[in-house]
Amino acid sequence: MKPECRPSHFLLSRPHLHQSPAAHLPSSNYSAIQLVTNARGIPEVLLKKNTLTGPDVAGGTFVPAGGAITGTGNVTLQYVIDRMCNATGTFAVIGSAACVSDLSMQPTGGDASHLVEGSVSLPSPPIYRVTVRVDGPRDTQVFLQASFTKPE
Repeated sequence: MKPECRPSHFLLSRPHLHQSPAAHLPSSNYSAIQLVTNARGIPEVLLKKNTLTGPDVAGGTFVPAGGAITGTGNVTLQYVIDRMCNATGTFAVIGSAACVSDLSMQPTGGDASHLVEGSVSLPSPPIYRVTVRVDGPRDTQVFLQASFTKPE
């Protein structure tokens, strides 16, 4: 597999989330607002074969500009990364009410005796979703998806 076809290469070699995740970064196919999906959870922006454009949950239109990644054997990859929030802005400003966050980071039991007066409870970071469409020979198509968290 050519280096530019490895998922780790295209996710790590672009400026994606090294910059502020509070704003869209179309050149890296990053949307700071959750993208609208079909019934199977695939962002609508990746359902179009040629012109990638699709709605986000805030009513805007997202147009990724990062381009396709091509490999050998007529394999082409298109991807988008979306932050699971309904608004742009830093997570500290828009808060957990505007974002899907990682609930596994919340305490799950016990009592509040370990809390001291004036302690600060840190909110869970928002969840990001990476969706990849792989177009192959004879019009084969595969969608891959993963989610992760990243403190802002």
